[in-house]
Amino acid sequence: MKNPYENPLDGKTGILQELLASLSPTELQLYIAHYRWRQANEQFPQKPRNRYQSESYFKYRTNQSIYEAQKLIRQKQTSR
Repeated sequence: MKNPYENPLDGKTGILQELLASLSPTELQLYIAHYRWRQANEQFPQKPRNRYQSESYFKYRTNQSIYEAQKLIRQKQTSR
């Protein structure tokens, strides 16, 4: 199944916090939707060869990114 939410950071490289800061609130919402969909639909190996391939590590890492995006949305909304 293909993710219906486009990742606005596809093809971009750099420091994640700087990349997220460059996005608009709408793009940040899209970023969050992209990773929430992946968290619900991603397939993982039954016995990963290392911890970085595990579902728990993926969710930990993406939850951190989602949290940062949500924080930026709140900051951008209050600075208007």
